[in-house]
Amino acid sequence: MDTKSSARATNLQCSECGFEFYSAARETYVGEQCPVRNCSGILRVPGLRTGRPIRPMGSHVVLAGHGSRAEEANDSLALLAQGLAAELELPVHTGYLEMAEPTIPQALRAAAAGGARRIVLVPYFLSPGMHVRRDLVAIVDEARRELGVPIVLSDFLGAHEAVPRLLASLARAGLSGTAAPLPEQQQPVGDGE
Repeated sequence: MDTKSSARATNLQCSECGFEFYSAARETYVGEQCPVRNCSGILRVPGLRTGRPIRPMGSHVVLAGHGSRAEEANDSLALLAQGLAAELELPVHTGYLEMAEPTIPQALRAAAAGGARRIVLVPYFLSPGMHVRRDLVAIVDEARRELGVPIVLSDFLGAHEAVPRLLASLARAGLSGTAAPLPEQQQPVGDGE
């Protein structure tokens, strides 16, 4: 049996955390390690007859951002969470590390109170700084003890293989003159907060 899964419309499921992965961006092999952070499961092809991934029942996602004193920055994370919820067809909560509410612990509690049997915390951070390495790990450890719900800390946004392509797309738009300039009231000022 060929263990190589087609790069087109391949549904893979982790043997440990149970999350479904739809692989269309690259070739994926059955038997690869699960890409979810802190999960040691192995990817396998589940017995799907519909061709559509099964959504894990009772799973919730928390999209974790830094937080800002600028309300529009916090609102942009909430809009991303809405899009993510539509894409995953799962409840998605937003939580902020500092300067805004709900905090990440509050968002994790809301997910648990909403019936989550498993929570995935997705860090909307570009680099593996102290917030990702220390602060989020500590928050997840504390929430696991407090809530008694399995919580998976996914990798941070900047670690994803698609980020360089996204940045290149933005750079090409700027180089070609097709990038829309920000309105004057939205021009970055100061430290970005």
